[in-house]
Amino acid sequence: MSQKIKWGIVGTGWISDQFVADLAHVTNGEGYAVGSRTIESATDLQPSINWHGLTEATRN
Repeated sequence: MSQKIKWGIVGTGWISDQFVADLAHVTNGEGYAVGSRTIESATDLQPSINWHGLTEATRN
C-alpha cells in the first residue's frame, strides 16, 4: 500500500498556480497546506484544488 505525499505550498504566485494545476494530475499526492504573507492570498489559492482536509489557511 502506498501512502500519499502531503504537499505544502509556500507562496501564492504564478509558480504556485502552476504547481496546483499539476498536482491535480497525480494520484499519490495531495494538497495539505498553504503559507503566505497574507491570509487573503492563502485563502484565495486554497479553493483552486481539492484540498484533502484543509479547512484553514494561515499567515506565516
